[in-house]
Amino acid sequence: MAAPIRDLWALPTRNDLFADPSLFDRLPSEAQATLYEQIAAMQAKLLAKTIINARSTAQQSSSEPDRALGIGEAARRLNTSKDSLYRIWRRLPFAYKDPIDGKVKFSGKGIERHISQRAGSRRDC
Repeated sequence: MAAPIRDLWALPTRNDLFADPSLFDRLPSEAQATLYEQIAAMQAKLLAKTIINARSTAQQSSSEPDRALGIGEAARRLNTSKDSLYRIWRRLPFAYKDPIDGKVKFSGKGIERHISQRAGSRRDC
């Protein structure tokens, strides 16, 4: 990486350049190259931090274990009756029959995704 620009008092500040990008055109080519290197390095650092923060947030939300819900709690969350849920559970991607006790169960996270997808599709209308 090139050395930082030494005569900063003679050059516009980064804030000046953000406010008026045409000032960049008035800089000597060596100053343009150096300034661009510095801004590109900062952009890479900020992008890396943004990605790391997004992954950390996603891991925190996905680190909570999924919970199997019974028909009653699933019906309450889906705002429907237990009877109607029993009739359609096979068509729901988040519903399954537990092989241990033979009861119909529902993924709590699956229900959350289903509700948020339905809410999103309603906003698009």
